[in-house]
Parts: sequence; C-alpha cells; structure tokens
Amino acid sequence: TGRLPLECVGGLTVLSTYNKKFLGLNRTHRPFPLTQDAQPGKHPQKTRNRRASPFQQRFIGLSDHKITYFAGGPAPIYMGLLASPLFRTADLSHLKYCPSGGAPCPAELHREWKEKVGQPLLEGWGMTEGAPFCLNVYDGLRKPMSVGRPVPGTELQVVDLETGDRVLPQRERGEVRVRGPQMMLGYRKRPEETALALRDGWMHTGDIGYLDEDGYLFLVDRKKDMVIVGGYNVYPREVDEVLFQHPKVKEAATVGKPDPKLGEVLVAFVVLDAGEQLTEEEFFEYCKAEMVKYKRPVEVRFVDALPKTDRKSTRLNSSHLGISYAV
Repeated sequence: TGRLPLECVGGLTVLSTYNKKFLGLNRTHRPFPLTQDAQPGKHPQKTRNRRASPFQQRFIGLSDHKITYFAGGPAPIYMGLLASPLFRTADLSHLKYCPSGGAPCPAELHREWKEKVGQPLLEGWGMTEGAPFCLNVYDGLRKPMSVGRPVPGTELQVVDLETGDRVLPQRERGEVRVRGPQMMLGYRKRPEETALALRDGWMHTGDIGYLDEDGYLFLVDRKKDMVIVGGYNVYPREVDEVLFQHPKVKEAATVGKPDPKLGEVLVAFVVLDAGEQLTEEEFFEYCKAEMVKYKRPVEVRFVDALPKTDRKSTRLNSSHLGISYAV
C-alpha cells in the first residue's frame, strides 16, 4: 500500500470533501492520480504511455484524467510546465485548484499561470515539523505574494530576530513562530536542536516575514539567508523578485559573499530566457533603476541553469553553488 507524505493530507481532504480528482507528485516527481474511488490496499489508476518521461507524464495525467486538483508543489514545477512545448496542446480546462508550496512563487509566475490556465496558484506554508501553518483559500480573499492566513487551531506571531521573544507590530519584519496541535515533539536524539526550535511552546521556524492588518502572512526569506550589507538587512528573495521582472530573465538567485568593507555584498546568478542576451552593463543599469544601492548585486554570473534541491527549490546559498569566498 502506498503512503503519502504528511504534506499531502490537505489534498486528500479536498478530495474527499469536494469529490474532485487529485494529481500529486511523489518523491521522484512522477505523477500519481487519485480519485474518490481509490481505496486502501489498491494501486491508483496509472497514467498511460510508460515510455514518456516523468515530465511528459504530468501533461498526460492532467489531460487524460481531467484533473481538477493538481498538487504541483514548488514554483519550478509550474514554471517548467509553462515553458514546455507540450503546454500548448495540453487540456487543462478542468483544473480548478492549484496549490503550491516548498519554494516561493515569483509574482510573474502568478500572473502567467492565471493568464494561461485561468486559475490562481494558491501558495501555502508549512514545515515537516508541523505542516500546514498557513493556506490560501480558493473562494476567499487572496493577497498577491501572501501565503494566506493560519489554519484553524494554529497561532502565529512575528518576533524580533535578536531575542525571539518580543512580538513585533503589523508589517514589521521578523522571525515567524507558530504553535498548534500539529507541532512535533522534538528532533529525534537532537536535544540541542530541539531546544533552539521549540521554546516556551512555540516553534521558531527560521522564516522571516510580516503580518498585515488582516492577519495575512507574507514571507520574505529564510533567517539564515539574510545578508547584512553595510549594516542593512537584505533579504535575497526580494532582490530575486526584482530580477524576475526583467523581460529577459528566466530564473535568478541572489547570495551573499564576504566583503572587507561592507561585511557582505550580493552576487546574482541569472538564467536568461532561450535565445536572449544580456550584458553585465545592461544588468547593472537595470538594478540601478529598480533598487536602492545596498540591495544591488555587485557581481552577476550568467549560467545555463540553477542547481535545485531535491524539492526543486531555487533558494540557494554559496555552499549550494559550490563556491568558497575568501575575504
């Protein structure tokens, strides 16, 4: 009998509640369609054409099974679907619910998916230690770039980065902490890590974000990814978002490197759209027009592809890129 990871429970809930057809991706990113007829101990119906690549099978599964609920996962999955030549002939007219998680979705991806598919990407947020934390609902208020509001029974606060104890006011950025019945008890045989993560009943997530007036959470970056440039806190995801807006840029990831004067500076790794060209001078002129000085990358590297984690996230640091910087 196949088992689904904890993160997939939300999909099964929608399946049983709304009588929809669900398509998810397992750890190897191969599609496994489930219908309301799937029963324990029986294999769900498989997509046809065994010779098709896992990526091609996604289109086959979406079309053949008239999928209404597609748990595509992180942003690169949806970006890959949009970029594929098969997208033009795939029948996605039955899609109604497209949740995303595991990596942030750029604003441009939200716009393009809604324009071409007709349905919004619904970002959620959670961790293995206690997913889910926040969800965007299909038929309620959604705010661009927000991961939604806390799920029922879950409390959420934004606290200062220094002590992790002082609760911050609305729209002030800090570390997000949560508590609820779905939280873990601790890391197995890792008491030090458990003590850092679980404090006074709160799970300190390491994610940086802020809450707006309506209680919607906006995630900015990971605490460990924050770069301090000349005393200013810079969140690489915000820089990435600006770079994504350039018409020739397909993917971008910004990291920090040590600097003898400013402490750290930013380096951008950029993948261009097929057939496009962009000079360093043009890149830096764009950054100058769009960002304040301390947020601008001082170095750019044009690459063919960005390395991905096993969850297809493009959130990087220098170790992911195999780079060692010396001051």
